[in-house]
Amino acid sequence: RLHGELEPYFNNISLREAFSHILVPSYELSQNRMHVFDSHGDDIETQSFGMEFLAQVSLASPTCFAPVKIQNMLGQTLSFIDGGI
Repeated sequence: RLHGELEPYFNNISLREAFSHILVPSYELSQNRMHVFDSHGDDIETQSFGMEFLAQVSLASPTCFAPVKIQNMLGQTLSFIDGGI
């Protein structure tokens, strides 16, 4: 699985710990909307996501990889794909 391959490179670093400003565009399938993960944003939940998760989201082109799923603080399962789609 891709997560296992990426984990050693990111060492459990969260988005909020990034040294530079990071934006990861994505598309959330269950809510049918664009979502941008922003290291300088106000969304505390989004900033707690790990960099390996965000790398998977940026690679989740439906022709190559399955959507990346995560459960939010409300218990909803969200499915993200690459924002370039």
